[in-house]
Amino acid sequence: MIARMLLEGLIYALVLAVIVTGSQLVNPRLWLNCYPKAIQAVVPERTKGEMRAKLLVGIPFMLIMFGYPVYSTFMLKANLGSQYTYWIGLINMIVIQNAFNIFDLLILDWLIFVAIKPKYLELEGTGGMKEYGDYMFHLKGARKGFILSVAYGALAAVFTLF
Repeated sequence: MIARMLLEGLIYALVLAVIVTGSQLVNPRLWLNCYPKAIQAVVPERTKGEMRAKLLVGIPFMLIMFGYPVYSTFMLKANLGSQYTYWIGLINMIVIQNAFNIFDLLILDWLIFVAIKPKYLELEGTGGMKEYGDYMFHLKGARKGFILSVAYGALAAVFTLF
């Protein structure tokens, strides 16, 4: 069961990472709200076109982000039958959601954004800003993600009992 959770978490993380990275390659400003505040302060706000594009990317992203762990938990319940418990559902939700949280922090944020610093992520007029190297900014974001995943997992796991 744990191996299944980890595999599903890995697939979940990779799908979400492809959406994020693919959209960043097209226009990193779509994820402007995920940049440190000092960088956000230097660049203009997103245009109306960028806001529409963010919705086109953001809606499927959010549906997958919040929907897949619930779907997975319902499938787990169907497979386990009477052996399914709230705690199993909660653990499944937390493992799957945090697979992306950890992948996002270690690979997308710390390795790519902070350490490698590819040009495609550098917003116009922000080259060389020290905030691009701020590991703690991303760690704080991951901490929020973990807290939210536990809260969302606890709530969603209740619904799987019915």
